[in-house]
Amino acid sequence: MKIALSPLEKFRAAGKFLDCTFNKRPLTVSIEVTKRCNARCDFCDYWKITDRDELTDFTDVVRRPALPDSALERVRSERLMELLQQREEPAAIAGKRFSNLLYGAGTYGNSIIGNPGSVSRLTIDDVRRFYQQNFVPNNTAMIIAGDVVASRVVADIARLFGDWKRAAAPENDTRCP
Repeated sequence: MKIALSPLEKFRAAGKFLDCTFNKRPLTVSIEVTKRCNARCDFCDYWKITDRDELTDFTDVVRRPALPDSALERVRSERLMELLQQREEPAAIAGKRFSNLLYGAGTYGNSIIGNPGSVSRLTIDDVRRFYQQNFVPNNTAMIIAGDVVASRVVADIARLFGDWKRAAAPENDTRCP
């Protein structure tokens, strides 16, 4: 019996790293894949690419993320624990206070990971709506680096993302920090 894996599970199984970062700006989704192990040892093929599916899987993750309820609950639990731990860290306390004094109650004056109230109120529909509004082609840059054949990568990106329809540009916070 063959088990169907989600794109994210395929990444993990292949030892690839997918990272989605939500900072103030820019929002990033990145994949780390290399053709050769940096150590170049003879006994490990952990980092070797055997096919070109990693870009197809990456496309699915970017364009059609699953965003299951269980993932939000896991991240919510981690964030609440992190916020609790930060109450005991002098640098975190000072950083939050400094940002709030310098920037006020606006975007830059608040912690990027929120506060217990905002984290608790967040719903999976909020996350899905945010993703749908912000991860659109006209708010996206493809950056590829490394030991690649440029013409092949450009052709792959065009094939995989070429039909991605533009959407309304997301509203950016225009208040100056």
